[in-house]
Amino acid sequence: MEKKQFDVIGKRFDIKNIGKVTGEEVYSCDVNIPGQLYAVVLRSSYSHAEIKKIDYTEAEKMGAICIGPDDVPDTLYNERIVSIPDKTYRDRTVLPKDKVRHVGEAIAACAAETEEKAFAALKKIKVEWGKKWEPVVTLDDAMDSKAPAIYDHVYLGEEKVDVKNNLACERNIIVGDVEEGFKEADIIVDETFNIKRVYHMQLETKSAVCKPEADGGITLWTTTQGIHNVRILLGNIFNISLSKINVKRITLGGSFGSSIQMNSITPICVALALKAKKPVKLVTSREEDMYDHSSYPLKTRLKVGVKKDGTLTAAHCQVWVEIGGHNIQAYPYLGCVAGWFASLYKWQKIKYEGKAIYSNKGPSCARRGYGSPQINFPVD
Repeated sequence: MEKKQFDVIGKRFDIKNIGKVTGEEVYSCDVNIPGQLYAVVLRSSYSHAEIKKIDYTEAEKMGAICIGPDDVPDTLYNERIVSIPDKTYRDRTVLPKDKVRHVGEAIAACAAETEEKAFAALKKIKVEWGKKWEPVVTLDDAMDSKAPAIYDHVYLGEEKVDVKNNLACERNIIVGDVEEGFKEADIIVDETFNIKRVYHMQLETKSAVCKPEADGGITLWTTTQGIHNVRILLGNIFNISLSKINVKRITLGGSFGSSIQMNSITPICVALALKAKKPVKLVTSREEDMYDHSSYPLKTRLKVGVKKDGTLTAAHCQVWVEIGGHNIQAYPYLGCVAGWFASLYKWQKIKYEGKAIYSNKGPSCARRGYGSPQINFPVD
């Protein structure tokens, strides 16, 4: 009988990521420091509500280390550094100082000797809620002039900017006279497309381990695609010299853009470690991870003029992106969408209008293309 040949069975291969195959690869959730505390986070069950008071007295009586809005710096930041400082929109603190803006937003945290003790202490934290607003969860609702204001103002660099009709930011680009271009066209196509938000569903949820150092610095192991982004932000937030912040490069269990920004639990873990003066480990559940990020959902209206010989005379592109409760670099995102749109075909004249809108959902962020899939589909 002729011996059957196989392409794979019975042959040896050079496996470059042998640690992942054997389970020996170390992820941030695998890091353990002697004497570490285990942290858990209290999250809001409301989409849009005022925080009047958080009392963790009873939790502290159980031996837990706790933090609330009053225990973290007032520094406003954006979780992702892309633009220069003057063009960076800043709207969040480590824990919200005034109100929550989406379900699952962290409002307090505590750390204890075991995860079980930490969860028990978490149940003792008392939250006094103030005014509650009807959540806005669609673009049309958010842009309505009667919609509750998710923000009164934010900061663009150091400039205070009022927020109207929940408009987070906008970008407009004009090249040539599009109306003249449409007059030259034999055929005009005008269509609207809606691309929904998608959760990244990476295998690894977010985690962080922070060790305070004797010189006032910190060493950090965390789920991130950009250690320098995290390092710079933590230095700004906690006023620590960058020479004293060591963010370790560590293997990721998938990300797809969900950790290109500093994840929200990272500064929470740091704040707990600095208060406890001990290492702290914080690992999120799948449910918690889903509260923190999704892709940008995009509504696009595209009007295109074309001659019978195939010449593209003009294109008018209007996009609206619903960014959730915080701005994770929607301004450069709108710029990327404009770039993808403008570069796909040889438009003679173009007009681009992009608007990013706040809503009471989890924040949107980069996911596999940063605008490319959302605009390429309607253009093609």
